[in-house]
Amino acid sequence: MRKFVAVMDSGIGGITTLTEIIGAVKGYDFVYFADKKFAPYGDKSDREIQLRVKRLAGDFFEMGASALVIACNTATNVCIDCLRKEFSNKIIVGTEPAIKLASACGGKIALLVTPLTARQKKFKSLVQKYAKNCHIYTMSDLAMLIENNVKNLERVHEYIDQRLNFLRHYDSVVLGCTHYVFLRPFLHVKFPYLRVFDGNHGVAKRLESLLQNNSFEQAKIATTIRFLSDERNFFK
Repeated sequence: MRKFVAVMDSGIGGITTLTEIIGAVKGYDFVYFADKKFAPYGDKSDREIQLRVKRLAGDFFEMGASALVIACNTATNVCIDCLRKEFSNKIIVGTEPAIKLASACGGKIALLVTPLTARQKKFKSLVQKYAKNCHIYTMSDLAMLIENNVKNLERVHEYIDQRLNFLRHYDSVVLGCTHYVFLRPFLHVKFPYLRVFDGNHGVAKRLESLLQNNSFEQAKIATTIRFLSDERNFFK
């Protein structure tokens, strides 16, 4: 197998991250893992998530992954430090809300996150450092609503109409979960003046810089993507 990057999330949210990465990183294949068996991460303890993601990371690197992207804000907040300690010689890129970027634009900022992300020290530190006056909204059911209705996002549109009307009072919204990025088209229609931020571009640029030793000849080869949702298929 050619050099590849592993990208993982609890479900389909990280596909939004993968899409951004493919546009920036050339010369690598990709393995995308949707951890549906363990989803949602939001109702697990920190310890459970750490053990799960650490084991999956070990499997990815055993498969020969050149890098691992944690395409999940919750898992990044809970696991990134222990992963980098455990796999100190590996490239591991996490996902964080684009709070700094939104703050630089000024105005009132709404931040949409999962309840577990909102409780994490790393997340609180990020908010305190860059946007301590932003308003945080925890979305307890939105990620799974998107996960279960990705083929019929009109239902999610109804959710925006009913539950996210408060965004009309803001200049910017930060999508603090990769699942929420699927809302972008609906948000632009519903709130055309609203600036919408997510962390995917930052993830892609960071990964690109870490993999910059890639050769031009390799980059000309077509990219292949393998989608998995069962770790039993890792080595098949």
